[in-house]
Amino acid sequence: MKTSLLRLVFAALTCALPYIGFCTQETYRPLEPSEISIRADANQPLGEIVATVRVAGSGAQRKITAITLQCGGKSIAVPAKALSGLVDPNLASIRLTLTDGMTDVNLMPKSISVAPAVNIEFHLAYKNAADGQPLQKTAAIRFQDGRAIFRRMSTEFERGMFSEDFLYL
Repeated sequence: MKTSLLRLVFAALTCALPYIGFCTQETYRPLEPSEISIRADANQPLGEIVATVRVAGSGAQRKITAITLQCGGKSIAVPAKALSGLVDPNLASIRLTLTDGMTDVNLMPKSISVAPAVNIEFHLAYKNAADGQPLQKTAAIRFQDGRAIFRRMSTEFERGMFSEDFLYL
């Protein structure tokens, strides 16, 4: 009787000990990437497109320091003036879009191009100053004819109400 009780206690401890004796409390801290690249195949005439976004800082102080687009064998860097105000980007929201090539006359009063255009779009953290509620802020940079054309900032100032700001490069 005594041996069977000892065997039962030993078996219980053998099964439970790894879960009880070796428990540790670990703290996981997600790492924030300092650079992210995305690739897309735009077929002809552009081929593979690679966008690289570099950031510096941490938390709410993170800001974009460089954006490079490789398209059709060319590397195009976004001018520094287009990077101002791009604070606290959501790197997971970066996406590439392709337009059919006709630029709207109202958006581009300087010139009209029929070449396809590539847009890099992403969200920025933004809160309403009045009530502190998170609102949507989106930035997009358009590349066309081998250069960066403009930066568009779309800011939600009330739920569902947006204002847009264009910076021509």
